[in-house]
Amino acid sequence: MAQLPLLPAGPLTAAITRMLPAEPASALTPDAGAFLADLLDLRGGVLLADALHALPPPGAALPTAEQAAALQIRVQDEIAALLARLDEAFANAFKPRYRLPGPARAFTLLDQAGAFAPKRTPKTAATAARTLWAPYGDFLETHLKRARFGLRDLRREITPRLHALGPNAERLEKLDFALSASTANETERLFRRGLARLEAGFLEALRAALKAAPKTVTPADVERWYGPTGFVPITFEDGLRYVQAVVAHERGHLEALVHACCAG
Repeated sequence: MAQLPLLPAGPLTAAITRMLPAEPASALTPDAGAFLADLLDLRGGVLLADALHALPPPGAALPTAEQAAALQIRVQDEIAALLARLDEAFANAFKPRYRLPGPARAFTLLDQAGAFAPKRTPKTAATAARTLWAPYGDFLETHLKRARFGLRDLRREITPRLHALGPNAERLEKLDFALSASTANETERLFRRGLARLEAGFLEALRAALKAAPKTVTPADVERWYGPTGFVPITFEDGLRYVQAVVAHERGHLEALVHACCAG
């Protein structure tokens, strides 16, 4: 059997590559068939087999240009509104309503966690890092979930309209749903690993900063961690890029489905 083509590098690859040590090119461009197989656990394989068996037969009816155009406009409008909400949240991330700790608050949190103690242990540093990262991690996870739920809700809302485009569109939508449902567990695990990697990177950076800090750490020292080259904004920006990449990936999936169904 011929090998399927390598998956092209998309937004997720670009975002995750920044968060990892150098990887060989083959590790970042897996074979499409092998990657799909890795996403299927036993439950997913059974679910996919059942769904494939139940697929309706293809038909000859094609969607009208008016049906296709109206649906595509609706999807683009909804996606544009969702992305605007995400951009607004990111642009105002450090406004008081989101309660992300700035340098002064970070100094207090780390001091209370014992991060500046002369005899701090690796466990103390890890606890301090989790304490400081928690608001940032919660912000990223919350807005990632909101955007993904929005795309999922839109997908569910337009399903009847996709089916109304004709038997081929209905068949394609059901196949897409079956593939998504059967790989959902492993896909969610991969997305969670991205967020976990951000937290791990933050811990590594904080350990290095504490090691390089003077014996008596002052608020001014912590403020430098928030500067243009500081690890706090750099790690948070990596997180923002990761959220945007996941959303772009799932947005592209939905747009491709709509385009294929509208094409008949």
